[in-house]
Amino acid sequence: DGDLVGREFDFYMKGNPSLDKVKDHCPFAWIPETGWKDLQMLKTLDGKLASICEDIKGNGEKWREWYDDETPEAKEMPNGYTDKIDVFKQVLLIRCLRPDRMITATKMLISAKLGDYYVQPPSLVYDKIFEKSNEKMPIVFILSPGADPQSDVAKLGDVLGFTGTKFKFVSLGQGMGGIAQQSIETGYQRGHWVMLQNCRLL
Repeated sequence: DGDLVGREFDFYMKGNPSLDKVKDHCPFAWIPETGWKDLQMLKTLDGKLASICEDIKGNGEKWREWYDDETPEAKEMPNGYTDKIDVFKQVLLIRCLRPDRMITATKMLISAKLGDYYVQPPSLVYDKIFEKSNEKMPIVFILSPGADPQSDVAKLGDVLGFTGTKFKFVSLGQGMGGIAQQSIETGYQRGHWVMLQNCRLL
């Protein structure tokens, strides 16, 4: 819809690429040097941000409180910047001071502009995955920390009749290689399911 301004998007991607040393000394130790350098460019992108550096200098305690928060992207910005600038410019400001929160801030931006649909991870439909598989090609789950598909796969096994001895779980670890191999061979011969857990991709 033409909401993105080219210079602002470039800043989102690259920050301040200038190799010149910043003339305006960083006023507080808690502000990253790269962040202060980025602020020097950010204030030139929009008139509403022209005084951002001076506002931070003059209200350091409040900005430090915002900076120290675990989720600053969800908090009111000091000096009224939450109301003063649009959501994308707020993300740019977060980029300067709390770059570690950029992913979450970007998700909030996408959600605000396009809806939650675009930031929600796709839900796995295990029966559809099974339909696209065959006996010659294993199904591999690449998991994020804390994820465990075992219960969902077991539910699918119940529906399809793969229960009890027809569904073997093997948690890999020291000394489990031989057991895993035997389980695969048995499953191959008898048409059973074998699920190997705690695999490591090297």
